[in-house]
Amino acid sequence: MPEMPMPLSPKCAFALGGAIARVLRAIPWKVVLVAGTGWSHTQNTNWGRNWVHPHMENDLMRYSEWSDSKFSNWGETFTYGKLEAYGQWEHLCWIVLAGAMTELGSKIVYSDFQQNWCFNSNWVNTIFSVV
Repeated sequence: MPEMPMPLSPKCAFALGGAIARVLRAIPWKVVLVAGTGWSHTQNTNWGRNWVHPHMENDLMRYSEWSDSKFSNWGETFTYGKLEAYGQWEHLCWIVLAGAMTELGSKIVYSDFQQNWCFNSNWVNTIFSVV
């Protein structure tokens, strides 16, 4: 069986978010950016981990950065190894959003962290300032 290609790198995901923000800033219409994924998923990682729950400690650490709008370095601090180690592959969508919000200079005005032991994923809801 052929090896699966790697997904978008965190660095490229962050740059993609910035590029999307520049395009949207240049158009005359009002738009909304939405990220709709969980944070760490126990099933999004190596079968050998046998996880039953998300990696709460790492998710809470990342959420602390997120809720303080300290995500401008997420393109650099996330690596494939960290995404795999903590089952955070879906963070790539949030890294794209972090790149866009960094480009626009938007700050978080509301955010909450929904810790979840049942569905193998924590969830975050966030509203950013209008730019």
